[in-house]
This record gives sequence, structure tokens and C-alpha cells, in this order.
Amino acid sequence: MNIRFLFVTLGLIGLGYAVAPVNAAADNTQDFITKATIANEFEIESSKLALEKSQNKDIKHFAQQMVDDHTKTGDELKSVLQSSNIASPKEELDSSHQKIMDNLQNATTDDFNHQYIAVQTDAHKEAVKLFTDYSQHGDNMTIKTFAAQTLPTLQEHLTHVQQLKDKE
Repeated sequence: MNIRFLFVTLGLIGLGYAVAPVNAAADNTQDFITKATIANEFEIESSKLALEKSQNKDIKHFAQQMVDDHTKTGDELKSVLQSSNIASPKEELDSSHQKIMDNLQNATTDDFNHQYIAVQTDAHKEAVKLFTDYSQHGDNMTIKTFAAQTLPTLQEHLTHVQQLKDKE
């Protein structure tokens, strides 16, 4: 499944603090790749944290799926970039994603699940928008195709996290 780029913009809902969302639209190919790569790194790291901190089997299952899917799709993107002679950006978090990670790391066991689901929900909505916009309006046909092929899985994961949110 292609779902490596779920976390483009993230905010914590109803937790007394919020992170300003990053504009989900990509102005050009490099902008799309950068946003997708940052989101991917965040997705893997936050989901690994969920595997450690959560005791909820549904959340742990979802988090493992995120790690697996994001790793696979990240490898696919690297391959597409390499074949297109486009440099891969660094796989590191920007300051807003690092702040969210810090908040998740510091969350109590009781609060972690709620925060993780809230972050995942917002991020999935933004990722679907990013990939939809680029697949329709992107300026590089190869990357546009990649975005279009990845989009259905992003939409599936949005549905999945919304189901988890509904169970809270």
C-alpha cells in the first residue's frame, strides 16, 4: 500500500495548544517532495512512538500499518526521484513537526491515544489535499503519477483513523 506521506500538517485539537498547519498545497514539484518527505518522516517517528506508548490494540495495529506503509512508499518515492534525476530532500522533521513529536513524547499514557488520533486525523486530511492537488495540478508528470497512485491509500487511511476517532 502507498501511504508514506500522511503527515503534511498537524495540529492537536482540543489540547490547549495547536501547531499552525502548513499550507497543504504545493507550489511546485520540489515543494511537494519536501512537504511529503517531512510528513513521511513524522509519520514513521510518531507511529513508532505509538507502538511504544499505546496500550490500545487498535491504535497499535494502525501505527504498525503506518510504519510499514510509509517505509514502502518512501522507498518508492526515492526510486521515482532517482529515475527522474531529482535530489531527495533530507529525511528530518521541521520545527512544527518536531514540536508535535515533543508533545506526543511528553503526553501521559492516558492522553497519548487521544493526541495521537487527533494528530493523525488532521494530518490525513492535509495529506489527501496535498496529494489530490498535486496529482491534478503538478508540474512533473512522473511525480504527478506517483501522487495519483498514492492517493487512494491515503484516503483509506483517513477513513481508518476516523473510525478510530469515532471509537474514542
